[in-house]
Amino acid sequence: MPQYVTLLVLQQSSGMSGAQLARECMVTPQTMTTILTNLENKGLITRETSSVHQKVLVAKLTRTGRALAKKADTLARGVEQRLADAFDDTEQAQLRELLERSAAALRKTD
Repeated sequence: MPQYVTLLVLQQSSGMSGAQLARECMVTPQTMTTILTNLENKGLITRETSSVHQKVLVAKLTRTGRALAKKADTLARGVEQRLADAFDDTEQAQLRELLERSAAALRKTD
């Protein structure tokens, strides 16, 4: 899932640093470093020196990465649609409300 999210974020905003991607994808910088290394090894992204700061690497999707991101997004949308089709409008609203409450409860700190 983190690799998928990273590909989608880069599809929307190419040329992001690892730190920027970590914030956008809600993972630690260390985790993002691993994700980017894996994506680069698979030929899905390239990393190059930023034009703004020489010590910062920015990530960009390769042609293969763009194609895979598009394919993965199409598949994910299909899953979302199948799930939505399993519930009527009232049930969908109830499910959304329950998920939002669950997420809020998880965000609370003691």
